[in-house]
Amino acid sequence: MKVSVFVSIPTTRSASQEAFYHSLKVMCAEVDLEFRTLGITDYPIETPFKEVLCLARHCSGGIVLGFSKIQISSYIDSVTGKELKNTKHFPTPWNQIEAGMLYGLGLPLLVLCEPGIDGGIFDKGAAELYIHEIPTTMPMSLEKENSLGKIIRQFAQKVHAIYRK
Repeated sequence: MKVSVFVSIPTTRSASQEAFYHSLKVMCAEVDLEFRTLGITDYPIETPFKEVLCLARHCSGGIVLGFSKIQISSYIDSVTGKELKNTKHFPTPWNQIEAGMLYGLGLPLLVLCEPGIDGGIFDKGAAELYIHEIPTTMPMSLEKENSLGKIIRQFAQKVHAIYRK
């Protein structure tokens, strides 16, 4: 039986982000996890906050995909007023909102992010979760012994345990 997991992901993605999402979805299906996402599998009729919470309550776990949504190459430090010239990557703000709701519901969470993504749910130790970096090469199935496959299996065990309660 497929068990629903809420997936926090931006609605628009690059080709490589889309490829990772698709591969992850296939791998999760192999351990009977079904993705549920606003704007992809479910479409809101209420306000987004209400819909996210409603959908999350019908899921037994959550996956937060911290894809780079915004990239800046220079910015002004608000404390020093100095211009800093280094590239920063930011996920969609909805990752933070959805992760907070899932965490508040006490659901098992799997947090994956691209290199350079940090802050909030993506800060190591902030939510008693291990933050996994999205691999640069993506295995196509769980058949291969790899760290992502092991992580997905462990996550699936927690999700299935919640579902059976």
